[in-house]
Order: sequence, then structure tokens, then C-alpha cells
Amino acid sequence: LQQNDEQVQLRIVSIMTPVLESTSIILHEEHFMNHAISALMSQNDILREAGVACLGRLALFSHECNPTLLEVMTKEDEMVDIRAQAVLAVTDWTMTHNDEGTSQELQSHVSRLLVHENTSVNALAAEVSTKLLLGGQVKNPEMIASLLCLYFDKKFEDAKDKNDIEVGSVY
Repeated sequence: LQQNDEQVQLRIVSIMTPVLESTSIILHEEHFMNHAISALMSQNDILREAGVACLGRLALFSHECNPTLLEVMTKEDEMVDIRAQAVLAVTDWTMTHNDEGTSQELQSHVSRLLVHENTSVNALAAEVSTKLLLGGQVKNPEMIASLLCLYFDKKFEDAKDKNDIEVGSVY
């Protein structure tokens, strides 16, 4: 019965996410929020990842970044795919709302990811750094320096040859 409930919940969240992407107003926000948070609290990894993606879209309608996304983004014991979804959601929110405080917290976190040993994590950090840089939100010269060093890093070059890098999907 629990697996059936999780499948239904996954369907609900999977439908809600594109709806939130294609609308400019949202009615009954608490109803959407309840489904997203419920999915996020699941033991099922796929459902949690879908919950984070949905919560990220829902957060775009708010003037404050959802603290749950920030918590998931920095939670060391969370699966990397789920943390990656949270990083991307916080990035989208930051780019939309130009919040200096959240931008600084995101940049601090991403700076650590730029020097991570996993090339997929580096690729995600590079994507986020580039978005922030192009959006005029990066004021940290160390982040720019790390991004440049990463660009010329030999391990990245080897990974490109093997097609190992999946930007934004694995962290």
C-alpha cells in the first residue's frame, strides 16, 4: 500500500512541477506546498528529488527563498542528486529575486563545489557560477578564479573526452 501511495504522490508532484513552470499566478499555494513538502519527507529518493524540484518551482512565487531548499542544498548526508536539484532551485530563485543574502550563501556553497573531487559536482558548480556571473551577482573574485582554474583543469579535459559529465543532473 505504501508503494502505491508513493506512486500516486510522485504523479501528483510530477504534474504540479510543469504546471508551476507555465503559470504566472498560483491559487491555493498551501495545497501545492503540502504536496511538495510531503514528497520531500519521503524515504523514496526519486520522490524526494521530485519534491525538491516542485518546491523549487513553487518557491519562485514567493518573495523569500524557502529555507527548506537551503537546508537540503547544504545537507551533507542527503543524496547528491537531491542536493543538486536544491542547488539549481536556489539558483533560479536567486536569479529571479536578486536577494543579496541568499546569493552570498549560494556563492559560498558553490565555491566549495568548484573544488570538489567529483567532476559532475564541478560541472554543476560551473553551471551555477556561470549563471550567477552572467546575472551580475558574483562579486567574489575567488569564485571567478576557481571557475577559471576549473576550466583549465586536466581532469575536466579527460572527463570531456569520456563524456562523463552530466551538468545539472548529478552532484
